Formats: sequence, structure tokens, C-alpha cells
Amino acid sequence: MLSLRDIQRALVTTLSKCKYDVSFDEVIQADRPFFYIDLSIRSKSFDDVYFDRYIQVDIMFTPQKKNGRIQTKELYLMADELEKLIRPIFFVEDRAITVMDVEQTIVDGILHYIFDLDFTDAFTDEEQEHIQYELMGELEVHMNYVGGNANGK
Repeated sequence: MLSLRDIQRALVTTLSKCKYDVSFDEVIQADRPFFYIDLSIRSKSFDDVYFDRYIQVDIMFTPQKKNGRIQTKELYLMADELEKLIRPIFFVEDRAITVMDVEQTIVDGILHYIFDLDFTDAFTDEEQEHIQYELMGELEVHMNYVGGNANGK
């Protein structure tokens, strides 16, 4: 199974090519350019081994201010750079995840580069050993037939 930590490491490794600070914990109040990344996770199981994962990644970029103002041009240049780094395939550990759709928006001088990592994952044998569940027990049912016979007529 890919851990969130693996995904974070892959994002940091990818964004480090831009040579700016990267944070997952808090928005950095700095006078230099930086990235802040937010992950939204959804997961859906369909058996005790395999499950679908949907991870929305929001990479926020704040450029350096020049004369106290944000240069919009820097945001567009970074959007193009992120497009080259992230798409079409994003690599995490031994996985290659196709990034189909990307949203790029600029709000209050911050570039938001948003994409989804959609993939099916599986628990390893070791992880499965830690999953404990109770087997289904026996259920006894009694039915009363009102207004009919035992055949339901």
C-alpha cells in the first residue's frame, strides 16, 4: 500500500526541482517563494484486500514580492513549470499514476495547482495480518404469515 508519507515524499522530491521551500503543516509567512501542499483523501473498499483511493492534491505557490507586489507573470510561469513536472505521469515509489485533469487557479496572489491521484491499492500481507474482523455469526429468523398459508398464498 502506498502511504500518505510516500506520496508526500514524492511531491517534495518533484517540487524540490524548483528549489523552493515545501510545507504540508502550515502556510509559511516568508519573504521568499514557497509551496504549501494540502491533501484531501477519500478511500473506498470493495473487499478486504483492494481499495480505491482518491487523493486530491492542492499545490499552492506564493511567489516572491517585488516592490511589495506579487508579479502575476511569476504565477503563470510556475503553473507551466508544474505542468511539466506533474503531468502526464506522476511517480510515487514504484507506481506511475496518470494525472488526467488539472485545475490551475490564481486566488489572492496564490497559484493553486490542483489534481487528483486516482488509483487502486492493496494491503500487503503484513498489513493484512493487522486487520482484525469478526466472522459472520449464525442468524436465526422466524417469520409469521398473516392472512395466508405457509406458501404465502
